[in-house]
Amino acid sequence: MPMGPLPQSIPRTPGSPSSSTGAVADDSAPASPPPAEHFDTTRHASLEAHHGSMDEVKDGFVVVDPPRRVTIAEETPATLPSNAGDGDVVMQDSGSQEKKSGQNPPPLPPRKKATEGGMMFGKQHDVSECMDNCMFQIEAAMKFGMEKSGITSGDAESSVVKRLFYGKMRQRITVLPGVGPSSVHSTSSIHEKEDLFSQLLVNVDDEGYDLYDGISGRFDDNIDFEGKQAHMDTSIVDLPPILQVQLQRVQFNRETLEAYKSNAYVKFGESLFMDRFLAQADPQKKARSKEIERKLRSCRERLSELTKGTGIPYDKALTNTYNLITHQNLFPLDADLLHDLETESELLKAELAQCREEAASLKAALEDLWKDSRNVEYELSSVFIHRGSSPSFGHYFFYARDLPDNPDKWLKYNDQDVASVPKAEVLADTTGSTANPYLLVFARKGANVIDIIHRANPEGHDVDMFEL
Repeated sequence: MPMGPLPQSIPRTPGSPSSSTGAVADDSAPASPPPAEHFDTTRHASLEAHHGSMDEVKDGFVVVDPPRRVTIAEETPATLPSNAGDGDVVMQDSGSQEKKSGQNPPPLPPRKKATEGGMMFGKQHDVSECMDNCMFQIEAAMKFGMEKSGITSGDAESSVVKRLFYGKMRQRITVLPGVGPSSVHSTSSIHEKEDLFSQLLVNVDDEGYDLYDGISGRFDDNIDFEGKQAHMDTSIVDLPPILQVQLQRVQFNRETLEAYKSNAYVKFGESLFMDRFLAQADPQKKARSKEIERKLRSCRERLSELTKGTGIPYDKALTNTYNLITHQNLFPLDADLLHDLETESELLKAELAQCREEAASLKAALEDLWKDSRNVEYELSSVFIHRGSSPSFGHYFFYARDLPDNPDKWLKYNDQDVASVPKAEVLADTTGSTANPYLLVFARKGANVIDIIHRANPEGHDVDMFEL
Protein backbone atom coordinates (compact mmCIF):
# COMPACT_ATOMS: atom_id res chain seq x y z
CA MET A 1 0.00 0.00 0.00
CA PRO A 2 1.60 3.35 -0.92
CA MET A 3 2.29 5.72 1.92
CA GLY A 4 1.61 9.47 2.07
CA PRO A 5 4.06 12.15 3.14
CA LEU A 6 5.35 12.27 6.69
CA PRO A 7 3.64 14.68 9.13
CA GLN A 8 5.23 18.09 9.21
CA SER A 9 6.14 17.71 12.90
CA ILE A 10 8.68 14.97 12.17
CA PRO A 11 12.12 16.50 11.71
CA ARG A 12 14.26 15.27 8.83
CA THR A 13 18.00 14.92 9.14
CA PRO A 14 20.37 15.29 6.22
CA GLY A 15 20.63 12.06 4.29
CA SER A 16 17.37 10.58 5.53
CA PRO A 17 15.13 8.79 2.95
CA SER A 18 12.18 10.74 1.61
CA SER A 19 9.82 7.74 1.88
CA SER A 20 7.56 7.47 4.90
CA THR A 21 8.80 3.92 5.51
CA GLY A 22 12.07 3.15 7.24
CA ALA A 23 13.98 4.85 10.02
CA VAL A 24 14.95 8.48 10.28
CA ALA A 25 18.64 8.18 11.12
CA ASP A 26 21.80 10.24 11.10
CA ASP A 27 24.13 9.40 8.20
CA SER A 28 27.16 9.85 10.40
CA ALA A 29 26.10 7.22 12.92
CA PRO A 30 25.83 3.50 12.19
CA ALA A 31 22.35 2.02 12.18
CA SER A 32 21.51 0.10 15.33
CA PRO A 33 18.46 -2.11 15.97
CA PRO A 34 15.70 -0.64 18.12
CA PRO A 35 15.34 -1.88 21.66
CA ALA A 36 13.13 -4.90 22.28
CA GLU A 37 10.54 -2.89 24.20
CA HIS A 38 9.89 -0.89 21.03
CA PHE A 39 8.17 -3.88 19.36
CA ASP A 40 5.82 -4.26 22.29
CA THR A 41 4.98 -0.55 22.00
CA THR A 42 4.40 -0.92 18.26
CA ARG A 43 2.10 -3.93 18.70
CA HIS A 44 0.16 -2.16 21.46
CA ALA A 45 -0.23 0.97 19.29
CA SER A 46 -1.51 -1.03 16.33
CA LEU A 47 -4.16 -2.67 18.47
CA GLU A 48 -5.37 0.60 19.91
CA ALA A 49 -5.23 2.66 16.73
CA HIS A 50 -8.73 1.70 15.53
CA HIS A 51 -10.11 4.92 16.98
CA GLY A 52 -7.04 7.12 16.63
CA SER A 53 -4.48 8.24 14.14
CA MET A 54 -3.05 5.59 11.80
CA ASP A 55 0.52 7.01 11.92
CA GLU A 56 2.49 7.50 15.10
CA VAL A 57 6.15 8.17 15.81
CA LYS A 58 7.88 5.95 18.33
CA ASP A 59 11.59 6.27 19.05
CA GLY A 60 12.32 7.75 15.66
CA PHE A 61 10.21 5.16 13.73
CA VAL A 62 6.96 5.67 11.83
CA VAL A 63 4.52 3.03 13.09
CA VAL A 64 1.80 2.14 10.59
CA ASP A 65 -1.33 0.17 11.41
CA PRO A 66 -2.32 -2.75 9.20
CA PRO A 67 -5.71 -2.45 7.39
CA ARG A 68 -8.51 -2.88 9.87
CA ARG A 69 -10.73 -5.93 9.64
CA VAL A 70 -14.37 -5.36 10.48
CA THR A 71 -16.54 -8.23 11.63
CA ILE A 72 -20.30 -8.50 11.50
CA ALA A 73 -20.55 -8.23 15.25
CA GLU A 74 -18.78 -4.86 15.41
CA GLU A 75 -20.68 -1.62 15.64
CA THR A 76 -19.26 0.12 12.58
CA PRO A 77 -20.35 3.48 11.16
CA ALA A 78 -21.73 3.51 7.64
CA THR A 79 -18.62 5.14 6.25
CA LEU A 80 -15.15 5.52 7.56
CA PRO A 81 -13.13 8.65 6.87
CA SER A 82 -10.05 8.64 4.74
CA ASN A 83 -6.78 8.65 6.65
CA ALA A 84 -5.05 11.96 6.34
CA GLY A 85 -1.66 10.37 6.64
CA ASP A 86 -1.68 8.01 3.65
CA GLY A 87 -4.81 8.78 1.64
CA ASP A 88 -6.13 5.19 1.82
CA VAL A 89 -9.59 4.19 2.99
CA VAL A 90 -10.13 1.37 5.46
CA MET A 91 -12.35 -1.22 3.77
CA GLN A 92 -15.36 -2.53 5.62
CA ASP A 93 -17.74 -5.40 5.18
CA SER A 94 -20.73 -3.84 3.43
CA GLY A 95 -22.69 -7.02 3.82
CA SER A 96 -22.89 -6.52 7.57
CA GLN A 97 -24.52 -3.09 7.15
CA GLU A 98 -27.07 -4.47 4.71
CA LYS A 99 -27.94 -7.23 7.11
CA LYS A 100 -28.32 -4.76 9.98
CA SER A 101 -30.50 -2.40 7.97
CA GLY A 102 -32.60 -5.20 6.50
CA GLN A 103 -31.88 -4.16 2.93
CA ASN A 104 -31.36 -6.77 0.20
CA PRO A 105 -28.09 -6.65 -1.74
CA PRO A 106 -28.32 -5.49 -5.35
CA PRO A 107 -28.86 -8.29 -7.88
CA LEU A 108 -25.85 -9.76 -9.68
CA PRO A 109 -25.43 -8.74 -13.32
CA PRO A 110 -26.62 -11.34 -15.85
CA ARG A 111 -23.99 -13.87 -16.79
CA LYS A 112 -23.57 -15.76 -20.03
CA LYS A 113 -24.79 -19.31 -19.63
CA ALA A 114 -22.08 -21.93 -19.93
CA THR A 115 -22.32 -24.05 -23.04
CA GLU A 116 -23.15 -27.62 -22.24
CA GLY A 117 -20.53 -29.90 -23.68
CA GLY A 118 -17.56 -28.86 -25.74
CA MET A 119 -18.76 -29.30 -29.31
CA MET A 120 -19.28 -25.56 -29.84
CA PHE A 121 -22.31 -26.00 -32.10
CA GLY A 122 -22.70 -23.20 -34.61
CA LYS A 123 -18.98 -22.38 -34.62
CA GLN A 124 -17.32 -22.63 -38.03
CA HIS A 125 -14.58 -25.24 -38.41
CA ASP A 126 -12.75 -26.68 -41.35
CA VAL A 127 -13.22 -30.40 -41.83
CA SER A 128 -9.96 -31.43 -40.13
CA GLU A 129 -10.77 -29.36 -37.02
CA CYS A 130 -14.24 -30.86 -36.98
CA MET A 131 -12.86 -34.41 -37.18
CA ASP A 132 -10.33 -33.73 -34.41
CA ASN A 133 -13.11 -32.29 -32.24
CA CYS A 134 -15.38 -35.28 -32.87
CA MET A 135 -12.64 -37.80 -32.08
CA PHE A 136 -11.77 -35.95 -28.88
CA GLN A 137 -15.41 -35.82 -27.76
CA ILE A 138 -15.99 -39.51 -28.53
CA GLU A 139 -12.83 -40.55 -26.71
CA ALA A 140 -13.68 -38.38 -23.68
CA ALA A 141 -17.24 -39.75 -23.54
CA MET A 142 -16.05 -43.35 -23.77
CA LYS A 143 -13.44 -42.79 -21.08
CA PHE A 144 -16.05 -41.19 -18.82
CA GLY A 145 -18.43 -44.09 -19.39
CA MET A 146 -15.77 -46.65 -18.58
CA GLU A 147 -14.71 -44.85 -15.40
CA LYS A 148 -18.33 -44.50 -14.31
CA SER A 149 -18.80 -48.24 -14.80
CA GLY A 150 -15.66 -49.00 -12.83
CA ILE A 151 -13.69 -50.18 -15.88
CA THR A 152 -10.07 -49.07 -16.03
CA SER A 153 -9.15 -47.54 -19.39
CA GLY A 154 -5.48 -48.52 -19.22
CA ASP A 155 -2.89 -46.57 -21.18
CA ALA A 156 -3.64 -44.04 -23.94
CA GLU A 157 -2.95 -46.50 -26.75
CA SER A 158 -5.69 -48.84 -25.49
CA SER A 159 -8.36 -46.30 -26.44
CA VAL A 160 -10.68 -47.40 -29.23
CA VAL A 161 -10.24 -44.04 -30.97
CA LYS A 162 -6.45 -44.32 -30.75
CA ARG A 163 -6.50 -47.86 -32.13
CA LEU A 164 -8.73 -46.90 -35.06
CA PHE A 165 -7.39 -43.51 -36.14
CA TYR A 166 -3.83 -43.14 -34.84
CA GLY A 167 -0.61 -44.47 -36.31
CA LYS A 168 3.04 -44.00 -35.42
CA MET A 169 5.53 -42.02 -37.47
CA ARG A 170 9.32 -41.82 -37.20
CA GLN A 171 11.18 -38.62 -38.06
CA ARG A 172 14.91 -38.65 -38.66
CA ILE A 173 16.50 -35.19 -38.92
CA THR A 174 20.07 -34.95 -40.15
CA VAL A 175 21.78 -31.59 -39.73
CA LEU A 176 23.82 -30.89 -42.85
CA PRO A 177 27.52 -30.18 -42.18
CA GLY A 178 29.20 -26.99 -43.33
CA VAL A 179 25.93 -25.07 -43.87
CA GLY A 180 25.17 -21.81 -42.09
CA PRO A 181 27.21 -19.02 -40.52
CA SER A 182 28.14 -20.96 -37.36
CA SER A 183 28.92 -24.31 -38.96
CA VAL A 184 32.44 -23.84 -40.29
CA HIS A 185 33.79 -26.74 -38.24
CA SER A 186 30.49 -28.54 -37.62
CA THR A 187 29.79 -32.15 -38.47
CA SER A 188 26.48 -33.78 -39.27
CA SER A 189 24.26 -34.79 -36.35
CA ILE A 190 21.20 -37.00 -36.30
CA HIS A 191 18.01 -36.48 -34.27
CA GLU A 192 15.33 -39.15 -34.27
CA LYS A 193 11.93 -39.38 -32.60
CA GLU A 194 8.60 -41.18 -32.95
CA ASP A 195 5.18 -39.55 -32.70
CA LEU A 196 1.56 -40.53 -33.05
CA PHE A 197 -0.41 -39.08 -35.96
CA SER A 198 -4.08 -39.05 -36.91
CA GLN A 199 -3.76 -37.38 -40.34
CA LEU A 200 -1.23 -37.30 -43.13
CA LEU A 201 -0.77 -33.73 -44.37
CA VAL A 202 -0.35 -33.17 -48.10
CA ASN A 203 0.65 -29.77 -49.46
CA VAL A 204 -1.48 -28.66 -52.44
CA ASP A 205 0.12 -25.88 -54.44
CA ASP A 206 0.80 -26.93 -58.02
CA GLU A 207 -1.11 -28.94 -60.57
CA GLY A 208 0.06 -32.24 -62.05
CA TYR A 209 0.51 -33.98 -58.71
CA ASP A 210 -1.12 -37.18 -57.50
CA LEU A 211 -1.61 -38.40 -53.95
CA TYR A 212 1.67 -40.35 -53.87
CA ASP A 213 3.59 -37.21 -54.86
CA GLY A 214 1.93 -35.23 -52.11
CA ILE A 215 2.70 -37.77 -49.38
CA SER A 216 6.29 -38.21 -50.63
CA GLY A 217 6.85 -34.45 -50.47
CA ARG A 218 6.17 -34.50 -46.73
CA PHE A 219 8.26 -37.62 -46.12
CA ASP A 220 11.48 -36.30 -47.68
CA ASP A 221 12.22 -32.61 -47.23
CA ASN A 222 14.87 -30.03 -46.38
CA ILE A 223 14.02 -27.95 -43.32
CA ASP A 224 15.47 -25.39 -40.93
CA PHE A 225 16.39 -27.07 -37.64
CA GLU A 226 17.58 -24.88 -34.75
CA GLY A 227 18.93 -22.28 -37.16
CA LYS A 228 20.71 -24.82 -39.35
CA GLN A 229 19.87 -26.48 -42.66
CA ALA A 230 18.81 -30.09 -42.15
CA HIS A 231 17.28 -32.98 -44.05
CA MET A 232 14.16 -34.62 -42.64
CA ASP A 233 13.37 -38.20 -43.58
CA THR A 234 10.01 -39.53 -42.39
CA SER A 235 8.70 -43.07 -42.43
CA ILE A 236 5.67 -44.82 -40.98
CA VAL A 237 6.24 -47.35 -38.22
CA ASP A 238 2.62 -48.33 -37.68
CA LEU A 239 -0.46 -47.58 -39.79
CA PRO A 240 -3.97 -47.15 -38.35
CA PRO A 241 -6.96 -49.13 -39.65
CA ILE A 242 -8.58 -45.83 -40.75
CA LEU A 243 -6.18 -43.46 -42.51
CA GLN A 244 -7.05 -39.78 -42.98
CA VAL A 245 -5.22 -37.68 -45.57
CA GLN A 246 -5.72 -33.93 -45.37
CA LEU A 247 -5.11 -31.91 -48.54
CA GLN A 248 -3.79 -28.58 -47.28
CA ARG A 249 -5.37 -26.16 -49.73
CA VAL A 250 -4.90 -23.06 -47.57
CA GLN A 251 -1.70 -21.42 -48.85
CA PHE A 252 0.00 -18.12 -48.07
CA ASN A 253 0.91 -15.53 -50.71
CA ARG A 254 4.17 -13.88 -49.65
CA GLU A 255 3.62 -10.97 -52.03
CA THR A 256 0.12 -9.99 -50.87
CA LEU A 257 0.66 -11.39 -47.33
CA GLU A 258 -2.75 -13.02 -47.50
CA ALA A 259 -4.04 -16.56 -47.27
CA TYR A 260 -5.69 -18.08 -50.31
CA LYS A 261 -7.23 -21.39 -51.30
CA SER A 262 -5.42 -23.54 -53.85
CA ASN A 263 -7.86 -25.19 -56.25
CA ALA A 264 -5.16 -27.37 -57.84
CA TYR A 265 -6.25 -30.85 -58.87
CA VAL A 266 -4.70 -33.78 -56.97
CA LYS A 267 -5.25 -37.14 -58.62
CA PHE A 268 -6.29 -40.07 -56.43
CA GLY A 269 -7.97 -43.42 -56.94
CA GLU A 270 -10.12 -45.90 -55.07
CA SER A 271 -7.02 -47.69 -53.73
CA LEU A 272 -3.89 -46.44 -51.98
CA PHE A 273 -0.84 -48.67 -51.46
CA MET A 274 1.29 -47.51 -48.53
CA ASP A 275 4.22 -49.96 -48.88
CA ARG A 276 6.70 -47.34 -50.11
CA PHE A 277 6.17 -45.14 -47.04
CA LEU A 278 6.82 -47.80 -44.39
CA ALA A 279 10.00 -47.90 -42.30
CA GLN A 280 10.43 -51.60 -43.11
CA ALA A 281 10.30 -51.08 -46.91
CA ASP A 282 13.14 -52.40 -49.09
CA PRO A 283 16.13 -50.07 -48.38
CA GLN A 284 17.47 -50.28 -51.95
CA LYS A 285 14.08 -49.41 -53.39
CA LYS A 286 13.69 -46.52 -50.96
CA ALA A 287 17.11 -45.11 -51.87
CA ARG A 288 16.37 -45.32 -55.60
CA SER A 289 12.90 -43.89 -55.04
CA LYS A 290 14.24 -40.85 -53.16
CA GLU A 291 16.77 -40.19 -55.92
CA ILE A 292 14.01 -40.17 -58.55
CA GLU A 293 11.74 -38.06 -56.34
CA ARG A 294 14.40 -35.36 -55.88
CA LYS A 295 14.96 -35.09 -59.63
CA LEU A 296 11.22 -34.98 -60.19
CA ARG A 297 10.79 -32.32 -57.52
CA SER A 298 13.54 -30.17 -59.05
CA CYS A 299 11.99 -30.47 -62.50
CA ARG A 300 8.55 -29.51 -61.21
CA GLU A 301 9.93 -26.52 -59.31
CA ARG A 302 11.44 -25.25 -62.54
CA LEU A 303 8.11 -25.73 -64.30
CA SER A 304 6.37 -23.77 -61.56
CA GLU A 305 8.93 -20.98 -61.81
CA LEU A 306 8.46 -20.64 -65.57
CA THR A 307 4.69 -20.92 -65.67
CA LYS A 308 3.75 -18.84 -62.64
CA GLY A 309 6.04 -15.83 -62.66
CA THR A 310 4.90 -12.74 -60.77
CA GLY A 311 1.34 -11.81 -61.61
CA ILE A 312 1.31 -13.46 -65.07
CA PRO A 313 3.12 -16.54 -66.48
CA TYR A 314 6.30 -15.72 -68.40
CA ASP A 315 5.23 -17.43 -71.63
CA LYS A 316 1.99 -15.43 -71.78
CA ALA A 317 3.81 -12.22 -70.84
CA LEU A 318 6.26 -12.59 -73.74
CA THR A 319 3.50 -13.47 -76.22
CA ASN A 320 1.26 -10.58 -75.11
CA THR A 321 4.13 -8.10 -75.27
CA TYR A 322 5.05 -9.22 -78.81
CA ASN A 323 1.43 -8.91 -79.97
CA LEU A 324 1.05 -5.45 -78.40
CA ILE A 325 4.15 -4.05 -80.08
CA THR A 326 3.35 -5.45 -83.53
CA HIS A 327 -0.26 -4.14 -83.48
CA GLN A 328 0.32 -0.65 -82.10
CA ASN A 329 0.78 2.53 -84.09
CA LEU A 330 2.20 4.78 -81.37
CA PHE A 331 5.93 4.45 -82.11
CA PRO A 332 8.11 2.86 -84.81
CA LEU A 333 8.74 -0.86 -84.55
CA ASP A 334 12.11 -1.96 -83.20
CA ALA A 335 13.20 -4.96 -85.27
CA ASP A 336 15.83 -6.08 -82.73
CA LEU A 337 13.35 -5.95 -79.86
CA LEU A 338 10.80 -7.98 -81.81
CA HIS A 339 13.45 -10.52 -82.72
CA ASP A 340 14.56 -10.87 -79.08
CA LEU A 341 10.98 -11.28 -77.84
CA GLU A 342 10.20 -13.90 -80.44
CA THR A 343 13.44 -15.80 -79.78
CA GLU A 344 12.95 -15.73 -76.01
CA SER A 345 9.38 -16.93 -76.36
CA GLU A 346 10.47 -19.90 -78.49
CA LEU A 347 13.25 -20.81 -76.04
CA LEU A 348 10.81 -20.68 -73.16
CA LYS A 349 8.30 -22.93 -74.92
CA ALA A 350 11.05 -25.43 -75.71
CA GLU A 351 12.26 -25.52 -72.10
CA LEU A 352 8.71 -25.98 -70.83
CA ALA A 353 8.15 -28.90 -73.21
CA GLN A 354 11.43 -30.49 -72.14
CA CYS A 355 10.63 -30.13 -68.42
CA ARG A 356 7.16 -31.61 -68.86
CA GLU A 357 8.54 -34.55 -70.81
CA GLU A 358 11.25 -35.16 -68.21
CA ALA A 359 8.74 -34.94 -65.36
CA ALA A 360 6.45 -37.48 -67.04
CA SER A 361 9.39 -39.85 -67.60
CA LEU A 362 10.56 -39.60 -63.98
CA LYS A 363 7.04 -40.13 -62.69
CA ALA A 364 6.63 -43.26 -64.83
CA ALA A 365 9.97 -44.61 -63.56
CA LEU A 366 8.91 -43.99 -59.96
CA GLU A 367 5.62 -45.84 -60.31
CA ASP A 368 7.32 -48.69 -62.16
CA LEU A 369 9.73 -49.07 -59.22
CA TRP A 370 6.88 -49.70 -56.78
CA LYS A 371 4.47 -51.57 -59.06
CA ASP A 372 5.04 -54.88 -57.26
CA SER A 373 4.78 -53.44 -53.73
CA ARG A 374 1.07 -53.78 -53.11
CA ASN A 375 0.76 -55.61 -49.82
CA VAL A 376 -0.51 -52.71 -47.68
CA GLU A 377 -3.69 -51.66 -49.47
CA TYR A 378 -6.21 -49.07 -48.33
CA GLU A 379 -9.66 -48.53 -49.83
CA LEU A 380 -11.07 -45.05 -50.31
CA SER A 381 -14.17 -44.75 -48.11
CA SER A 382 -15.02 -41.00 -47.90
CA VAL A 383 -14.18 -37.78 -49.73
CA PHE A 384 -14.90 -34.43 -48.07
CA ILE A 385 -15.40 -31.54 -50.52
CA HIS A 386 -15.05 -27.81 -49.91
CA ARG A 387 -16.82 -25.59 -52.43
CA GLY A 388 -15.72 -21.98 -52.44
CA SER A 389 -12.95 -19.72 -53.72
CA SER A 390 -11.75 -18.55 -50.29
CA PRO A 391 -10.48 -20.38 -47.20
CA SER A 392 -12.64 -18.08 -45.08
CA PHE A 393 -16.02 -19.20 -46.39
CA GLY A 394 -17.68 -21.90 -48.47
CA HIS A 395 -19.74 -25.05 -48.16
CA TYR A 396 -18.83 -28.62 -47.21
CA PHE A 397 -20.37 -31.86 -48.42
CA PHE A 398 -18.97 -35.35 -48.76
CA TYR A 399 -19.12 -38.61 -50.65
CA ALA A 400 -19.28 -42.00 -48.89
CA ARG A 401 -18.54 -45.37 -50.43
CA ASP A 402 -20.87 -48.23 -49.53
CA LEU A 403 -18.25 -50.47 -47.97
CA PRO A 404 -17.95 -53.38 -47.55
CA ASP A 405 -20.96 -54.74 -49.44
CA ASN A 406 -21.22 -52.44 -52.49
CA PRO A 407 -17.79 -50.88 -53.25
CA ASP A 408 -19.03 -49.53 -56.60
CA LYS A 409 -21.85 -47.54 -54.97
CA TRP A 410 -21.18 -43.95 -53.86
CA LEU A 411 -23.50 -41.70 -51.86
CA LYS A 412 -23.45 -37.90 -51.75
CA TYR A 413 -24.36 -36.28 -48.41
CA ASN A 414 -25.15 -32.59 -48.84
CA ASP A 415 -26.91 -31.20 -45.77
CA GLN A 416 -30.30 -32.91 -45.65
CA ASP A 417 -30.02 -34.31 -49.19
CA VAL A 418 -28.65 -37.81 -49.81
CA ALA A 419 -28.30 -39.16 -53.34
CA SER A 420 -26.56 -41.96 -55.19
CA VAL A 421 -23.86 -40.71 -57.59
CA PRO A 422 -21.55 -42.37 -60.11
CA LYS A 423 -17.95 -43.12 -59.22
CA ALA A 424 -16.76 -40.81 -62.01
CA GLU A 425 -18.17 -37.81 -60.15
CA VAL A 426 -16.15 -38.62 -57.05
CA LEU A 427 -12.87 -39.16 -58.91
CA ALA A 428 -13.39 -36.38 -61.48
CA ASP A 429 -10.68 -33.93 -62.51
CA THR A 430 -11.62 -30.72 -60.66
CA THR A 431 -9.31 -28.38 -62.59
CA GLY A 432 -11.02 -24.99 -62.91
CA SER A 433 -13.59 -25.77 -60.21
CA THR A 434 -13.80 -24.38 -56.69
CA ALA A 435 -15.32 -27.63 -55.37
CA ASN A 436 -12.25 -29.68 -54.43
CA PRO A 437 -11.41 -32.60 -52.14
CA TYR A 438 -10.19 -31.43 -48.75
CA LEU A 439 -10.02 -34.67 -46.73
CA LEU A 440 -9.69 -38.26 -47.95
CA VAL A 441 -10.51 -41.17 -45.65
CA PHE A 442 -9.15 -44.66 -46.37
CA ALA A 443 -9.83 -47.96 -44.63
CA ARG A 444 -7.33 -50.81 -44.43
CA LYS A 445 -8.52 -53.54 -46.76
CA GLY A 446 -9.64 -56.60 -44.83
CA ALA A 447 -9.66 -54.77 -41.47
CA ASN A 448 -13.48 -54.84 -41.32
CA VAL A 449 -13.73 -51.39 -39.71
CA ILE A 450 -16.11 -49.69 -42.17
CA ASP A 451 -19.84 -50.31 -42.55
CA ILE A 452 -21.25 -47.17 -44.17
CA ILE A 453 -24.90 -48.17 -44.44
CA HIS A 454 -25.98 -50.28 -41.51
CA ARG A 455 -29.58 -49.84 -40.49
CA ALA A 456 -31.85 -52.32 -38.77
CA ASN A 457 -35.63 -52.47 -38.45
CA PRO A 458 -37.59 -53.79 -35.46
CA GLU A 459 -38.07 -57.18 -37.16
CA GLY A 460 -34.34 -57.77 -36.98
CA HIS A 461 -33.12 -57.77 -40.59
CA ASP A 462 -31.11 -55.03 -42.28
CA VAL A 463 -32.84 -52.55 -44.56
CA ASP A 464 -31.21 -50.86 -47.54
CA MET A 465 -32.11 -47.15 -47.55
CA PHE A 466 -32.90 -47.33 -51.25
CA GLU A 467 -35.54 -49.95 -50.57
CA LEU A 468 -37.50 -47.63 -48.23
